Amino acid sequence: MKKRKIFLTSVIIVIFFFNTQFKSLLAEDAEINAYIERSGELPSIKVNKWIPIKIIITDSIGMNWTLFKEKFFNESKPLWYIFYFTLWDVMFSKKLGVPVKSYLGYTSLRFTPKIISPNPEGWYAKITPNSIGNTTTGITNNITLELKIDEAPIDYSVIVRINCSRYDTFGKLYGASYIDIPVKAHPNYFIKMELPKNKGYSGLNKITNFQIKLTNKGFYKDTFFFDFNHSNEIIINADNQVLVLESGETKTINIKVLSPEKIIDFGTPYVINVSTHSIGDSSSKLIGSFVLITKGIHISPLVSIIALTIIILLISVIIIYFYTKSQRINKF
Repeated sequence: MKKRKIFLTSVIIVIFFFNTQFKSLLAEDAEINAYIERSGELPSIKVNKWIPIKIIITDSIGMNWTLFKEKFFNESKPLWYIFYFTLWDVMFSKKLGVPVKSYLGYTSLRFTPKIISPNPEGWYAKITPNSIGNTTTGITNNITLELKIDEAPIDYSVIVRINCSRYDTFGKLYGASYIDIPVKAHPNYFIKMELPKNKGYSGLNKITNFQIKLTNKGFYKDTFFFDFNHSNEIIINADNQVLVLESGETKTINIKVLSPEKIIDFGTPYVINVSTHSIGDSSSKLIGSFVLITKGIHISPLVSIIALTIIILLISVIIIYFYTKSQRINKF
């Protein structure tokens, strides 16, 4: 009689425990705790380089399935199998209004990153691993959020939202939680070059004008220095090779290109590459290029003078020759 009372009391206690725990299981979130593994501030995000942020995920679903299974679901306690497959699923699932067996077991987590910003263009995110299987309360897992930006992100600072979805033992969605991580881009200069025309035509020894528009696409005011890499046969002169630009500001530079001095040219392309670096970063970047094509015939004044002198000398020699010859004939 005493053993029966102890058994019934134990059943009532366990039923109360499970009833409480499964009410918490019916919540709509994923029941996790997340911590960022770091020392100091979060790293700033760099251009075209994945920056890792390590995150520790602790499961807090409400019941340690591993511990419960070890204590009750084993061959030495066959009554718990009967309780699990009959009384619990038939009676208490009706009380709670859900199929309880779908929560009696290990669940899985899936992580999806998303950039939260008015203008997320230029930001990229991924998570490794993006899913975790066979998890229950008390289990700790490590995931890595990786971020990078391209050369022209629109927003300097954004929030990375990690959507954590939990799926029950049958693969159905149980609930979702969100982890918001604020991050910033690494200070990086970026300037955009635009040309109304990127190709010009010129005769020999003539000046051709090009206009380039330069826009500071970075997040801060900066000073830019410009270099023009080209063939030694042409000469380039820019009205300004140093610009101070506010973030988003655009200015125009006028470039004069003097074509080479040749006698004849059937068509030669000259590529002019435009590079820049900022006052805070000496690394040079190629931001654009344009082409000058020369063609034509050209006789310089010096060549004209020399040629005219030669012609005059030739004519003079010819005149002297025939004059001398005529005088000899008259003597005879």
